[in-house]
Amino acid sequence: MGAAVKDFELKTLKSQLNPHFIFNALNSIRALVDEDPQSAQNAITKLSNIFTLFAQDGKKRTVSLDEEMQTVNDYLALEKMRLEERIKYNISIDTSSLKIEIPPMMIQTLVRME
Repeated sequence: MGAAVKDFELKTLKSQLNPHFIFNALNSIRALVDEDPQSAQNAITKLSNIFTLFAQDGKKRTVSLDEEMQTVNDYLALEKMRLEERIKYNISIDTSSLKIEIPPMMIQTLVRME
């Protein structure tokens, strides 16, 4: 029962990757294509990294904290592109903990845009 609950929670979380986030990210990228093509390319890469995680669809039961934080950083970078100075955050992680294995999207649940 515990594994089924975790699978349900993960699927619920994935469904909560708000379609508005995707819409907003794509619109922000579209705005950058002419004015800053390099930033647009970087943003597309970050969005692709996030989609790659979802494409794995539960194939990975755990990821390293380092891998999870790369996804969180990509997400925050895309939001920063859109919100600019209205978003501020600080991430502080003991490097010795980066190899710890956690369920995918565990940290992402702590990131909320208000």
